[in-house]
Amino acid sequence: MAHPLTRAVFLSFRGEDTRTNFVDHLYHALQQKSIHTYKDDERIKKGKKISDDLIGSIEDSKLYIIVFSKNYASSSWCLDELVKIMECHGTNDHTAYPVFYDVEPSEVRKQSGAVAEAFAKHEKEESAGKKWRETLKEAADLAGWELKKTADGHEAKFIQRIVEEISLELRSISFNIDEKLIGMETRIKNLVPSIGIGCDDVRMIGIKGMGGAGKTTLARALFDQLSFRHCKEIFLDVACIMKGWQKDDAIKALKSCGFHARNGLRVLQQKSLITINYDYLGMHDHIVEMGRNIVRRWLPNKPHKHSRLWKIDEIKDILANDLGTKATRCIRFHSKKFNPHIFIKGLRKMKELRFLSVSGDCSSDYEFGILGPDFPNALRYLHWTSYPFRSLPTAFQASNLKIMVLNKLKFLDLCCSMLRTLDLGLAPNLEELILVGCSYLEKLHFPSRCLNLRRLLLTDSKLRTLDVGLTPNLEKLDLEKSYYLEELHMANECQKLAELKITHSNLKTLDLGMTPNLKKLHLKECHKLVELHTSIGCLKKLVHIDLSGCLRFRSFRFNIKDNTSCSVDESVEVGPLAELRLMVESLESCPLHPKSNVPKFRFDGVYKEDRPLLTRNLEMLFSVGMCACTNLETFSRSLCGLRRLRKLELKASFVEAIKDIDQLEPLEELILLATRTNHLPDSICKLKHLKFLKLVDLRLLERLPEDLGQLECLEEFKSLEKLTLSSARMIRRLPANICMLKHLKSLKLIWCCLLEELPKNLDLLEHLEELDLSYTKIKQLPSSICMLKHLKSLDISCSLLEKLPEDLDQLECLEVLSLWTCEFLQDIPNSICEMKCLKYFYLQDCIRVEKLPEEFGRLECLEVLNIEGTSISHLPQSILSLKGLHIFGSTELLQSYDGNPKMRNDVLRSGVMIMRSSKDLENPVHKELLSQLTGTMKEHIYLHLGHLPPEALKKRLPCFSGIAAIFGSLLVLMLQRSQFQFCLTVHYNMGGIPTNYHERILYLKKLYPIIEVKYYLYIDDITINGTEQYDRGCSKEYTGHTRSTLGVLQSDPNPIHHFVCACVRVLCCVEGQQTQGIPDRPKVSRA
Repeated sequence: MAHPLTRAVFLSFRGEDTRTNFVDHLYHALQQKSIHTYKDDERIKKGKKISDDLIGSIEDSKLYIIVFSKNYASSSWCLDELVKIMECHGTNDHTAYPVFYDVEPSEVRKQSGAVAEAFAKHEKEESAGKKWRETLKEAADLAGWELKKTADGHEAKFIQRIVEEISLELRSISFNIDEKLIGMETRIKNLVPSIGIGCDDVRMIGIKGMGGAGKTTLARALFDQLSFRHCKEIFLDVACIMKGWQKDDAIKALKSCGFHARNGLRVLQQKSLITINYDYLGMHDHIVEMGRNIVRRWLPNKPHKHSRLWKIDEIKDILANDLGTKATRCIRFHSKKFNPHIFIKGLRKMKELRFLSVSGDCSSDYEFGILGPDFPNALRYLHWTSYPFRSLPTAFQASNLKIMVLNKLKFLDLCCSMLRTLDLGLAPNLEELILVGCSYLEKLHFPSRCLNLRRLLLTDSKLRTLDVGLTPNLEKLDLEKSYYLEELHMANECQKLAELKITHSNLKTLDLGMTPNLKKLHLKECHKLVELHTSIGCLKKLVHIDLSGCLRFRSFRFNIKDNTSCSVDESVEVGPLAELRLMVESLESCPLHPKSNVPKFRFDGVYKEDRPLLTRNLEMLFSVGMCACTNLETFSRSLCGLRRLRKLELKASFVEAIKDIDQLEPLEELILLATRTNHLPDSICKLKHLKFLKLVDLRLLERLPEDLGQLECLEEFKSLEKLTLSSARMIRRLPANICMLKHLKSLKLIWCCLLEELPKNLDLLEHLEELDLSYTKIKQLPSSICMLKHLKSLDISCSLLEKLPEDLDQLECLEVLSLWTCEFLQDIPNSICEMKCLKYFYLQDCIRVEKLPEEFGRLECLEVLNIEGTSISHLPQSILSLKGLHIFGSTELLQSYDGNPKMRNDVLRSGVMIMRSSKDLENPVHKELLSQLTGTMKEHIYLHLGHLPPEALKKRLPCFSGIAAIFGSLLVLMLQRSQFQFCLTVHYNMGGIPTNYHERILYLKKLYPIIEVKYYLYIDDITINGTEQYDRGCSKEYTGHTRSTLGVLQSDPNPIHHFVCACVRVLCCVEGQQTQGIPDRPKVSRA
């Protein structure tokens, strides 16, 4: 039985050189990591022969650290110790690492320099001397660490690096076997050969023994060891090859090579050997170096015997000189220029090569000769970007024709290759094939059965026909940009196919066969596609379809939220939501049937569902065919067969042909657009779940269905809530029973130019919240309108309206009242002053209105009053009590206040904002200003105008005084010749330090925490002191100098600063503090 290893690390060193410095520090660093370390002056007991204890300690240790120093070779003790170490190093259980402390590896290897001087003491010991020389050379050839070339010679960092890598190496050889399980390691070693690791067949191992003997424990320990053996191979693959790879790509490669990739990566992540950030594999540089040292450590100067190759120069040398061996398992070769013939020829001796990744510039078109070389049969993963040959290589033997077969190949990626033909019979067990951008590929031969193929990505090819044969495990088929493809043959059953993508093809027919798991179907720009055959129930799991650019469908997208975990309930009440938006365009002819008399249409469509259905909605849509010829009766039947449709938006000229629309029982929202129809199907009134009906641009529609009110009676609490009729210019009256829609919340009758009156019993619409009658011919409103207790918005912008109801104040919830262009309206009833909730009152272009009620100030919630285009020349005094009110009025009205100092001051104190015109709001700058009025009284502003170019500012803000007023938060935008004076607080980037009209800074810390202002600005002779803080973090100093206003305007490169200098002075302020006092203000000589 093998001697158990009791120590982790054995330190070999020359005491007089390193005992009290480097070795002492290294020893304690290892101990702190709980690494059991042997160091002769602390471990050998007194009274023992040192040689016997030394040999035992060496044999009991797993790893050896040999510290070569200048005098190491002068000690025969050290050299004998080294001979024993190297003997143990040759076995599987021990590993030696040299540390070159103050000597170079070449000095130890050649016994030159300081090492030669030290070795000179052993001239009389010829036999021992020869052995020692050979051992020194052998040890110096091992992979280790050199202080001079590591961590810039810093000993502390150097020791840290050694300890990290030793710790990692100990973890990699421990196999997680519990040390308390005595003898378990030996039992596992005896059992491992029976498993046959590396074989493709399945083996079953039986462990026999009496109860309690440890059968389960042995099986678990064996599993842990095998997992770690996989976890160590995976670790080395990541360190040497896959660092920086996307996680999914690495999993594919590792699985192809036979590893349990997901579990392996998870274990490595748990042990902090790798990181996974944003789905990319990461690894610390020290750990990478350690992993690569593990690969190189046995034969560092013989890379052709390494298991993994990644250095370009080494690979080129090995392949060019035909030095390949069975030892090589993985190659990653990314080079700009190389000879592909030499490359493939050099692979022939690498019989165990399982992973090959190649990329480089080989733009030439190569063709294999009759006796071309072949890839190793052990290959499992092959990725070659820009593969330069016309086909995969084949091999022949003497008289018998023998084609190369890569039985173990699982993954093949030859993207952007020069391939003309490819026979997949060469790789019968292939699981994934990627031929993206293979624009020269003309033939792709599938064997009769490809039982393992799961993914095929083939784009930009010249294939005209493709027969994928029997591929029962195919999950994804991508034929994007198949410009030449005319025929696609699939097996009748592709049970696992989940995604099919065919774009820009010449296919005329497509038979999906039995594809019950299909989730995504892309048929974009297949212009010639006429027939799409689907089996009943094969589209149950479909969540996305794109038919854009097909003959019938200009664009068509179908989306379902892919949530397979939710249960599907076919009941109407809890069924899934489905939406269809269909725009139908008439065509003059069908390119495929030019002589057909059937109506011809093209569709733009979007179909959405919130989860997969068990119904045949998709089959119903496709049953109408793919060409432009459309049988309206068939189309109507298909459309009305969409059983779970909740929303339908249809723009078509044949709405009346859809007679059975009531079959769409769950329909809740119906939108009909721009249809050339004079009546709607009466079956609309039978849609008992309809809540929203919108009819837009139905210019020929003469009437609404007489039974429209029936939508209320069909089912309680599920009645029509919104009815919109827009641009129905032939409608003269509404159905008599429309007022039966008592749950209606919104009624919009816009641009119904011939509609003259409303029903008398309008008060029955007791839940109505919004009524829009704009641009109708209504002259008078029924008195019942005042009984709409829940009405919030009323738009009666009717040019013929003559009078408002006297009881308008009964609309106690009304917030918005619009009376635009009521040219015959003269009086505003006094009762309007009782509307406590009114916020917005619009009287634009009511040219005959001359005054407002004197008690208008009682509208305490009013925020906006627009009296543009009216004849109002005087505002009632009570209006000044409305704090923060924005009034849009005429120039004459504002001039009247300018000439009345008392009224002007009253306006200032009130905080009312009077603007010349609502057109000011069309100016982007003014919109910006008004949108950012803040504070409980809307008395200050916080603004940024840095996004406006100089030209725009100059053009749009010519009136400095008006702009200054808004900057100063006095909330008055005045005329250019206004005499008002303003004291303003601003920021360089127009941040607008907020002030009230008392010139006090408000909420400075909360609203502008980055401000750093400590200077003064004066008009005319401008004195500027202090620092300005920009948003971008840069600053600009102004100290103790004077410039004229004109000078600033001409020389300052910042146009926004012009406005600051020309209009305002800046208060002295400190971040987060209010201004305590106001400096004396100079007189404003000009705006």
